[in-house]
Amino acid sequence: MNHQDELSNQPPASKLRTDAQRAASRRNGSRSRGPVTSEGKARSVRNNFRHGMVATVILLEGESREIFNEFITHLEATFRPESPYEITLVETMAISKWRQMRLAGMERAAVRHQLRQHAEQENKTPLPADPATRAWIAFSGLSQQTRTLELMNRYESRCDRQYNKALALLLEAQRRREAKDDEITQEDRH
Repeated sequence: MNHQDELSNQPPASKLRTDAQRAASRRNGSRSRGPVTSEGKARSVRNNFRHGMVATVILLEGESREIFNEFITHLEATFRPESPYEITLVETMAISKWRQMRLAGMERAAVRHQLRQHAEQENKTPLPADPATRAWIAFSGLSQQTRTLELMNRYESRCDRQYNKALALLLEAQRRREAKDDEITQEDRH
């Protein structure tokens, strides 16, 4: 496998669901007749359009649109956004985590590349079998030659901050909405 192949590999996002879970989803989906109500049909069309637009902008060649859409759908099912603002925050969370997972794949590719370079420089001397030692060799080489590790660490921190900020804003928006709904419900009782 060449260096370019490693960089285009699927990010760890493919680990979001097991094969058994995907198979169960396909079985359940095959039984579905789709949305029945006109409201459900309209929502389905909006979701397909929205997820497709986000995926087109975010995904790199070779990354799975299906897995990305499953990831957004999972976050939407977990956080149940209701307003366009809440939906945007969930999408921001998905994008941030996706980029973080992509970064993990890039880190893996960089380490593998560095280990190959080390072996070539050492005249094909076998690398130590100990994973920690192999990782140290790779990270040591990367940190001495380039700013790759520093930049990847900064990028990962940025993705984490974006995710956490969107999550905090989403939870606050939902608290405000629920408080407003409770207020309306109490007024209706009187």
